[in-house]
Amino acid sequence: MKTIKGDLISLASSGEFSAIIHGCNTRGVMGAGIARQIAQRWPEAEKADKLFCVKNKQHIEDSFGKQALYTSALD
Repeated sequence: MKTIKGDLISLASSGEFSAIIHGCNTRGVMGAGIARQIAQRWPEAEKADKLFCVKNKQHIEDSFGKQALYTSALD
């Protein structure tokens, strides 16, 4: 593992790395903290998160512990 200090969003945008792994809630809300910053920089990630939660609304309790992978070109 390599530790890097700096602004996560800026580093990802500059190509320092190609993925951000972030735990999230099951409500489809990215309104604070690093989630909000990710949503502001890559709105398609927020859209994918909301869509996942809508599609799985009836089974949302079962979503805890599952993974969803959203891919986006970090430009």
